Amino acid sequence: MNLKMKKIKKIHLTGIKGVGMTPLAIIAKEAGFSISGSDLGEEFITDAALEKAGIKNISEFSSGNIDDAELIITTGAHGGFDNPEVVEAQKRDIPVWTQGQAVG
Repeated sequence: MNLKMKKIKKIHLTGIKGVGMTPLAIIAKEAGFSISGSDLGEEFITDAALEKAGIKNISEFSSGNIDDAELIITTGAHGGFDNPEVVEAQKRDIPVWTQGQAVG
């Protein structure tokens, strides 16, 4: 873990309901990070796991969803780096990692 990562407290996951993103969100929350995330409002297999972990899904993608985030984690789904949340994060110089970078 690099020194900058130690300062990060709030992580937002774009596409949080993905089968790779949900476990990442849960692990990060258990490690003490504050977690938010967005995805589609449709019912998905990971909904129960997120609910059990106390992690809410914002059912839309919007630049306003990342207001207090210090790190964005995204996937290739839902537009990847063209997703409005990721685009806004890049404008604000909020670090954006792919799921693979976060897992690594």
